Amino acid sequence: AARGVDDMIFIALRTGIGGAILINRKLYRGENNASGEFGQMTINFSGPRSKWGGKGCLESYASSQAFVERYNRRVKRAGGEEKVVSTALPVFERFHAGEPAAVETVQENARFVGIGLGNLVNIFAPKLIVVGGGMALAGERYLALIREAVIDNSMTVCHEHLEIVAAELKHEAGFIGAGHFALAMLDGKTP
Repeated sequence: AARGVDDMIFIALRTGIGGAILINRKLYRGENNASGEFGQMTINFSGPRSKWGGKGCLESYASSQAFVERYNRRVKRAGGEEKVVSTALPVFERFHAGEPAAVETVQENARFVGIGLGNLVNIFAPKLIVVGGGMALAGERYLALIREAVIDNSMTVCHEHLEIVAAELKHEAGFIGAGHFALAMLDGKTP
């Protein structure tokens, strides 16, 4: 999805939230190769403390685990114990079918993701954001909600040429990237 793009952000939405930043076609690694911990970005300074020490972190609100927990709370409050799920996929299926609790949960999740990505867009003004991880399998309607939230949470000058797409490799991108990294290290190259 990022062929020929100089500046881009990749975000992986799964049990945790991570990512990568490409600047001038070079992977930004940061000190100790620690860049890309997007899930630890604060989006609510009054929010709960994460296990990593941050407060109100994106991961606490928008990871697949948080997504499932929010959906389950909604259906339990409505007396729908039998609708409780353990993964995000059934919630997205119910979202596409128009179930109110699923629609609310997906819209809320997209807003949280959009706040986090909006912050990154304001800092890096990338040409492209690629959304990967298991949650990216949710489809175009979910991506459209994320796009809308990014636009609502970033400056026009930073997002006016921005494109947000699903990863072509879907949730397998991490495995493929790890393989390329290992091969490069074996060849004595720094990826």
